[in-house]
Amino acid sequence: MKLEVVTLGALLHDIGKFYQRGVSEEELKKRKEEAKGLRHEDFSEDFLNENKKLLSFLLGEEISEETLNFLKAAAQCHHLSKRENGKWVRKERCFELLKNEEIGRYIKVIEKADNLSAGLERVEVEKSDFRSYGGLIEEDGKDYRTKTLLPIFCLVRPGERITDIEGKDRAWGYKFKVLNTKNCFPEELSPRKENSYPDGDRQRDYRELWKSFKKELEGLLKLEELKGEGGVLDFNFKYEALKYLLIKYTWCIPSYTYAFSKGKVPISDIPLADHLLTTAAIATALARYEEDTGWKHKEEKQKEKFILMSLDFSGIQSFVFRPPKETRKWAAKILRARSFLVSLALETVVRKVIEEFKVNISSVLLNAAGKVWLLLPNVDVEKRLEKVRKKLREELLKDPFYGEVKIRFAYVTMSEEDFSLRKFSEKIEELQKKEAEEKFTLFDIEKLNRLHDEKKSFKDYYKKLSDEEDKKRPCIVCGVSPRKTDKGLCKLCDRLVKIGKKLPNSRYMRVWFSPIKLELSPFPTLIPEKKEELPENFEIAFFKNKEELKESLEKVPLRENEVIYAFEELSEESEKDRIVLPVKFLENYVPTTELDLEVEKLRKQGESDKAKELEYCYDEEIRSEVKENGEPIPKNFCHLAHEAEKGPPYLGVLKADVDRLGFIFSKGFAKVPRDGGDDYSSLSVSRVVALSRMLDFFFNAVVKELVKKEVKDLYSVFAGGDDLFLIGPWDKVIEFETKLREAFEKFTCYNKHFTISVGIEIVKPTLPLTLIAELSERALGRAKKKRNTTCIFGKRVFYGKGRVATLKELVDKADELEKLLEDDKGSSFLYKLYYLSRLANGEFDDEGKECKEDRAKKISLERFLWRPRLRYLVWRKFKEEKRYEVLSTLEKMIRELAEDVTECEKDKKDNLFYIPFAIAVYRRRR
Repeated sequence: MKLEVVTLGALLHDIGKFYQRGVSEEELKKRKEEAKGLRHEDFSEDFLNENKKLLSFLLGEEISEETLNFLKAAAQCHHLSKRENGKWVRKERCFELLKNEEIGRYIKVIEKADNLSAGLERVEVEKSDFRSYGGLIEEDGKDYRTKTLLPIFCLVRPGERITDIEGKDRAWGYKFKVLNTKNCFPEELSPRKENSYPDGDRQRDYRELWKSFKKELEGLLKLEELKGEGGVLDFNFKYEALKYLLIKYTWCIPSYTYAFSKGKVPISDIPLADHLLTTAAIATALARYEEDTGWKHKEEKQKEKFILMSLDFSGIQSFVFRPPKETRKWAAKILRARSFLVSLALETVVRKVIEEFKVNISSVLLNAAGKVWLLLPNVDVEKRLEKVRKKLREELLKDPFYGEVKIRFAYVTMSEEDFSLRKFSEKIEELQKKEAEEKFTLFDIEKLNRLHDEKKSFKDYYKKLSDEEDKKRPCIVCGVSPRKTDKGLCKLCDRLVKIGKKLPNSRYMRVWFSPIKLELSPFPTLIPEKKEELPENFEIAFFKNKEELKESLEKVPLRENEVIYAFEELSEESEKDRIVLPVKFLENYVPTTELDLEVEKLRKQGESDKAKELEYCYDEEIRSEVKENGEPIPKNFCHLAHEAEKGPPYLGVLKADVDRLGFIFSKGFAKVPRDGGDDYSSLSVSRVVALSRMLDFFFNAVVKELVKKEVKDLYSVFAGGDDLFLIGPWDKVIEFETKLREAFEKFTCYNKHFTISVGIEIVKPTLPLTLIAELSERALGRAKKKRNTTCIFGKRVFYGKGRVATLKELVDKADELEKLLEDDKGSSFLYKLYYLSRLANGEFDDEGKECKEDRAKKISLERFLWRPRLRYLVWRKFKEEKRYEVLSTLEKMIRELAEDVTECEKDKKDNLFYIPFAIAVYRRRR
């Protein structure tokens, strides 16, 4: 049987749960009258009957009666029993089908995949346990048509039992809406808010969701319009488009809502989307394994039939922020393109891996921020991987990478039993250890030397660079590869400049993955001279609108191994024109400017100095190009710096990531109580995928929306997975830190175990980008010494128990300082205040005395003189009617933010007064 049929059968086996909950009461009544089944399996079968055209499209041929019957049987028989009159009885039809070896063994594969994805991870808790701990809540009593999905974040409780989760923490849920940056935030449901999401609204939203989903399926079929005459839509492309739709519509639907046993409460935390996708991945790997081994081990649950593999892009920082050698021209474009290339390069390797293992794109469990997980059949693993590794070594060690970019492979073997809650967490830990080991074995020296001897490109490299001709010298940007263009750029840097220029204004992308060779450096054009000519390299092309895309497809129709991506949700399109494409979140947002218009506007407002400054930011060539083309261009760093509302034209650089994410994935999930034995982790394959996907959505989509609509003028260098890097005007970056934290807390249900650390640096726009990245990384490193912290101006602002102030509150303190000193244009008084804060902080205590058990640090007597000195300063500076008010304000501020009363150096308090002081000083600079 074709593997694609098995994949589809597994992917759509539970689509009936969505159908069942999305129909109206009238339709349900009609089904009863017609004696139609009301179980979700029945609805899955009806969906397949009603969508033969869709199935034919996905399989690439008119669906046969035999194939359709198999898909319907797979939907009906993923549960071999049904409940009648309060008892479980077996489905005789399914047991008859299982006797047919040709079809029965594939049905069994899908049934096993469903159990491994859902049955082994289903969590049910005794009602009495909840009463003893968190108490029952209204959501626990909802039926299958009204119960909301418990956000996966609520299950992250290191060291706690699920029964320890209090009712108010279990009362979060998502409304039944499509996934977007507005609906992705959880709602506070009962008991925190009475009647916050009435049952009538829930059922109405379900119906609207199902109705929209069916319409979008029509948009999926319209992909046929894009392929062009003689073009090919391969299964992987269509699967990715369908996957996008399933996530968009079933991300908020719980995959199970009822308990198998009386007196128990199900924890409905796994989205239907992730259950469907993981079931498809397991079924695909299992079917391929059984076929390759002749079905000899089909009943052996302990046989290691799978491998869980991770691909990791190592050296992201050094690759993205490689320092320029002779010029910083094109810095922003190259930075943008390198960040983009990270995700694309990994996807290229993934295509080679699934090709070697003879599976399809359903095997990809997660792909975010330079990391991929695949579930593959455990057949000839090393032999197959060595083929990919060999090609990869050649690619990564030659021009233009020369070993700087590394992609690590690590995997663990798994049996069917290893998917259980008791064992899956152990496999994740084992995989993390394997990943750590791979860090030290990236290149084998013996193989590297042999490759060096064999490859002519290595032998000619030094000869090329030793030539006296200008074109034979190293690239003026990377300083590594030989020059290839008149501008002094190498092959890769020239491509990166073109890609970086295209990305900000592009809405679509075509990617063709070469079946001939593994190539990580794409050509930024896609149109060969003749349709028949297939280049060896993989290629990409970008398009501003659908018209440009269609025009390219008329010239070169779609080919095997080609995908079209949309860069963002195109919701403004009419339903008539809607074509469903997989969405790829990329950092293609940058603030833009119509330079001449902006300069002219500033002059009309009488701000001629600022107009001159903006003109100074761009050379004559760029200014004339903008004028000639009449199109906006991305703002450069100099321009961004001048967008600061107060103070000098400086840049702010923000770097952030989620704390302890590796620990959360391996040991962070709450434990399930076990009668007569040890508790075990609730970690499962679907939970890992759901958590990873939601975090990636936050940093890719939600943060991007925050940047575009609320703060603006921020340059998103990269975001995704669990980290973020932004550049913008220094004051707006500081403002954004608060918005980021507020959004992340709300997104993760205010779970104290989800925190982020942030590093912020204020720099001049002329500073090399490499140094900017290094400084921000250092600030983030200092912040992460104590999680849930922001480091700015070298000082750490801690968010948590015992905190002094948030960064927003410290900015408010700066406003207070400015208000007190509004009549004073200088900064000398501010510097004197800062000196007093240092006194209060004990920064002038005698040095050299370490804090030991029996010896405290020697305290300077001057530490206690800051109050009288402050009084003296205020009395000299202010008039009598303001003195007491000012003194009270400043004394309270220094006491709260700076005064340190500890004697032990290791417990020393950061002088946070420095932050409002520094902000106030910056604002006063011209």
